[in-house]
Amino acid sequence: MPVRFNTRDFPEHGVQIVTPVHSSFNDMVQKYFKNSPPDTLQPFSVFIQNTGKKLMLGYALTWELRDSEGQIILRNTVGYTEPGLLLGDEIPKGMKHTTAIEPKSFRCFNWNSKIEPEAVSQTRISDSDAVRNILAYQLSRAADISVSLDGVFFDDATFVGPNETGFFDQMQAMLRAKSDLLEEVATASQRGTLDQAFDKISAYSNEPDVVFGPTFSSEEWYRYFRKAFATEMHNKRRAYGKDILLPDLLKSHDRAIKKLKKS
Repeated sequence: MPVRFNTRDFPEHGVQIVTPVHSSFNDMVQKYFKNSPPDTLQPFSVFIQNTGKKLMLGYALTWELRDSEGQIILRNTVGYTEPGLLLGDEIPKGMKHTTAIEPKSFRCFNWNSKIEPEAVSQTRISDSDAVRNILAYQLSRAADISVSLDGVFFDDATFVGPNETGFFDQMQAMLRAKSDLLEEVATASQRGTLDQAFDKISAYSNEPDVVFGPTFSSEEWYRYFRKAFATEMHNKRRAYGKDILLPDLLKSHDRAIKKLKKS
């Protein structure tokens, strides 16, 4: 069945979605994959190309597939982030990015995941993959595919996109949660109340898990990330002790966590 592609990207910011109907798609396949490309690459795969000058640290990609009668077969949004630079983490020089898209480069994606350059040429099918087989049949009925970027974060903390899925709010909550915990540690270090601060962080790590509903509020994301970061700090304190952990936390605090801004 012929498949129509619709895309929403941001060429004015150097960000473009390249689909199998683009003339450059096959050339990008040859450049991207170190081995033979997966047999299932088309038609449910695209490239996100960064032709701009800024590093793309995060992006949310939405797929919507409809059949010949216009009925939705599948709608799925996945956010991909590598936010270390925004969180104040110390990034080693020459570090190879795993998700971020560097200027003048591109990455490959299907409807629910990133496709690595080392992807194998054959897709393994087994009895346990019955659900996947059913899904593959459903996808084979697709006549219209819409692939859209709901938002993109760059390394200067700017954001572009309609933010229909709340991607900006999610990232903002993550940065705020990390910043607040580091501020508590830094303030306690000055006041000589580190034990009380770490006890409070331990309490955060033991809070109930956040149960997300159909929509995710900023406050829910904040509590989710606060617990995640608090658990990480608590575990490191138990493993290394506060005297070893503290200098690293203070360094992270001193490296300014960037404030996100919509472009």
